[in-house]
Amino acid sequence: MKICKVENCNSKHYALGYCNKHWRRFKNHGDPLFLVNPVVYDSDICKIEGCNKKRTSKGYCQTHYNRVLKYGDPTHCEATYHGMWGTPIYETWHNMIQRCYYEKCRMYYRYGGRGITVCEAWRKSFIAFYEDMGDRPFPKAQIDRINNDGNYEPLNCQWVGQIENMRNTSRTKLNTETVKEIRELSNNMEAKELSRKYNYNISGIYQIINNRIWREGKCQKTQTQ
Repeated sequence: MKICKVENCNSKHYALGYCNKHWRRFKNHGDPLFLVNPVVYDSDICKIEGCNKKRTSKGYCQTHYNRVLKYGDPTHCEATYHGMWGTPIYETWHNMIQRCYYEKCRMYYRYGGRGITVCEAWRKSFIAFYEDMGDRPFPKAQIDRINNDGNYEPLNCQWVGQIENMRNTSRTKLNTETVKEIRELSNNMEAKELSRKYNYNISGIYQIINNRIWREGKCQKTQTQ
């Protein structure tokens, strides 16, 4: 009986010297040894220790990559169901993580992009953040870093109002001449470019362009940062 010419294959010959299995692989893929589900080598494995899933992006499997996108930490595992998802305090925590670790966040360049991080306890657990900071003391309270070049951690964070928080940023101190320049340049430059040029919050740039703050002809003393 004629058998398949593939080494160590003793199946009956079917066509072109191959058994039915190897002939179909040769016909469909051009290689009689083609494997539909090839062996996954170490270089294709998720880089998280102990995870044997195939990597999909940035060295992580899909599960760990999703955690990076959502929490900024591929090993994040929040076992406690706090029931506070979607609340203002949870959004504060989530946005803090996003701007420090998610490169596609529009504010990343001012936080993670310049080395600002979140302490490990807060980064891994909303509950840890909530226990340290508590509820927002008043509506629209914002989390503020006492040292603007420091990280998000218990000893460097406090709750403040929006105006006080703006005064503690690394933004340029505006004056009437600077505001006038911004409005003139807005005809040819996008708000994002102006934000970087003047080191000023993009939402503030929009408000200046639309004459919502630093209104022409009115006292702007309270708007100076």
